[in-house]
This record gives sequence, C-alpha cells and structure tokens, in this order.
Amino acid sequence: MRKLMLSLPLTLMLASCTTMGGGTASTDQIIGAIQQFTRQACGFLPAAQGVAAVIAALYPAGAPAFGIVDAVGNAICQAPVVAAAKRRYGAAAGVVRVVVAPNGQRIVVRGAQQ
Repeated sequence: MRKLMLSLPLTLMLASCTTMGGGTASTDQIIGAIQQFTRQACGFLPAAQGVAAVIAALYPAGAPAFGIVDAVGNAICQAPVVAAAKRRYGAAAGVVRVVVAPNGQRIVVRGAQQ
C-alpha cells in the first residue's frame, strides 16, 4: 500500500504528459479510457486505483507513454483471475486479477466482470 501511495504522484505526473487524440489527457481520462478498453476487450471493469497502480508499474516517471491505453489494458486483460479472494470474501469481493510487472512486482487489480 505504501508503494502505491508513493507511486501515485509519479503516475499523475506521467499521465498528465500523455497525449490522446491530439490533446493532453488528464489522469482521469486515461484511466477512463483504459477501463473502457478492458470492458470491451475482456468484459472486466477494473477499479481506478488498480489501473493507476499498473500504470505506475509499467510506465515509470519520465518514460514515454506511447500506447499506454493498449499496453495497460492488455496487461490487465491477460492477468489471471484469482479465485481465492471470492472464496474468502464471498461474492461481494468481485473479481481480482494480478498483473505482474516486468520487474516482478505483483499488482492486485480489483473490479467487476461485465
């Protein structure tokens, strides 16, 4: 959790420099675009916090963010679904996917199957 809190400001800086459709996109716009991508691609709507954590892991500060929506969306869609959370917390737990970053960091992305 502490790593997530430390990486969020970096994510916000990175996302604010990203361009989509010819203009500068806000962090909320990028996260919304990724959520829309995953909803259409694999029927999964990830929580914004999980999307922000994956962005921070895949795109460190200063890295070019070209293709961020496709890259992050595909990473989330290809991540395995963890069934243990549903057994432990019941149906209210929703769907949990675990994205593994190139450095080996595991990012838990909670959301709902659409």
